[in-house]
Amino acid sequence: VRREAIGRGRERREAVVSRDPRCARAHLELGRGRARLGDPKKAVMAFSRAAEIAPELRGSLLDSLDQLAREHPGEPTAHLLCATLNEREGRILPAAEAALAAISCGAEPEPVLQSLQRLRLAVQRQNPTPATSLSRIDLITFRAFRLMGRPSEAAKASRQILATGELRGELTLELNLLVGEHPRSVEARLCRAELAMTAGAADEGLRDLQ
Repeated sequence: VRREAIGRGRERREAVVSRDPRCARAHLELGRGRARLGDPKKAVMAFSRAAEIAPELRGSLLDSLDQLAREHPGEPTAHLLCATLNEREGRILPAAEAALAAISCGAEPEPVLQSLQRLRLAVQRQNPTPATSLSRIDLITFRAFRLMGRPSEAAKASRQILATGELRGELTLELNLLVGEHPRSVEARLCRAELAMTAGAADEGLRDLQ
């Protein structure tokens, strides 16, 4: 009975959208209805249209997308739109985390990597540049490359973190995972060795160099 009621509500909202396709609130409610009916892709399409028409609805849209992502964690489009809206709001780290979530769900990598590059530039433009925030973006980028199975590019991101001296504990864990997944990657082992050396663990670093 409840599902039938939700379906009728969706039909009413679709009728409103058909009569007034510029009604952002109708698109928002249509997306919520589609989400309740278990159709996350169409829900995201409606949310995206609402965002295009009325950017001021981003707060409500982000709340709806967060719920959608919790209910459908494997749906990359929800995370992608969440990343886009957070980026537009200047919420850099939430945007980067959403982008990483999209990668973990199998999103097309290049648009996500371009988004992470833009976010890194946005941090660099801050004066002074917050080193921890910059390293956090680099760590997220590292994780994205690791999830995509691209160890050389992950190692490059790790070197940017090494240069700041930030997030060493988290970077150590990530490099251990990377080396475990790609034991023949020279770049990954060199980065782990460099991190060990700078932390005063010369013996551990030397093992990676052998």
